[in-house]
Amino acid sequence: MIKAIIFIIIILNCQYPLISQNLKSPAELMQMLNQSTMVYKLISFSKESDIENHRNLLSSRISLFPSDNNLYIALDFIDVLKDDSLAYYYYKKAQENFQHKLYRNSIEYYKKVLKIYPTISQIMAYIGHCYLYLNQQDSAIYWVSRSIQINYYDYFSHWLLSDLLYKVGNIKEAINEGLIAHILNRNDIEIIKSLNKYFNSFNYAFSSDIFRKPLRIEKNSYDNTILCFFDFSEHPSWMSYLLYKALWRYEPGYREKMIAHSKLPDFLLEERECVFQMISAYYNIKNNEHDKNVDIKENELVEQLIDASKNGYLNEMLLYELVLPEHPDFVYYINHDFMKGIIRYIWNYRVTRQLTALY
Repeated sequence: MIKAIIFIIIILNCQYPLISQNLKSPAELMQMLNQSTMVYKLISFSKESDIENHRNLLSSRISLFPSDNNLYIALDFIDVLKDDSLAYYYYKKAQENFQHKLYRNSIEYYKKVLKIYPTISQIMAYIGHCYLYLNQQDSAIYWVSRSIQINYYDYFSHWLLSDLLYKVGNIKEAINEGLIAHILNRNDIEIIKSLNKYFNSFNYAFSSDIFRKPLRIEKNSYDNTILCFFDFSEHPSWMSYLLYKALWRYEPGYREKMIAHSKLPDFLLEERECVFQMISAYYNIKNNEHDKNVDIKENELVEQLIDASKNGYLNEMLLYELVLPEHPDFVYYINHDFMKGIIRYIWNYRVTRQLTALY
């Protein structure tokens, strides 16, 4: 099966000059594939008919709890409460009162939970939610902001705070908090709807479409066969991306070797190598004399990758466009400064000014 794709890969042999990365040659790639104990099988499929494009959502129940040595551990707060009969009783009573619109009673029960577990950010956000329904916006903002101070990665709190800020007319900060919520839970449609509302009121348009890769990788459960699905109607440079993804995911020892001397998180290093190999392939195909008269679909991602790299947003783009849609839980690796970088990337590449028609 590997020999059947040599004619496509063999022309991908020149490094793109802007890439500061040690790219492997096609010969090295072929050697790794042929010497592998795994069998890499290339299979044609259609991206448009792919039913595997479901998108994962980040759990809204992860909170921080004190651990040893002044550290915190991330746990499902519902699971923690279920192991404490009294705290769980207070929580259920708070929920029941909220459902019956008894918001003050609900607040009192939530506060009882916080006396036992003072770091559950979601409980603070729920208190803020109650104050919102009581039309006490200052109290609502206070409790939601306190939740974010406890747990910056609580996307629901950022989302709720964005809605509160929007209601009091602070659209700029509402957009900022909404973008944080969006990044923290990249695939949540309801957050995206809120963001669109904020941007539209500010006369901006926001595009949140997820880039659909023309590939999929699976491993047979009964042998060492790696199934590499590829949409051959797309640009062939994507095949380079696909095969390196397969190596990172399934080739014994490959990931360990690649990350041994890197300071980057392994998932980011993986994405960088795969896209760099794809870019190299793209420009070699584009500049190859034999292909000038061949009608090949453009790889729109490449030009955006190059532009983002020139403007200092390469890692931000990789996380937002390629990593988080598939692995939203990797957002826990993002610190505040990098979050700001992703927000700047979105403003530069995903937001456009709308022109108001004059009549």
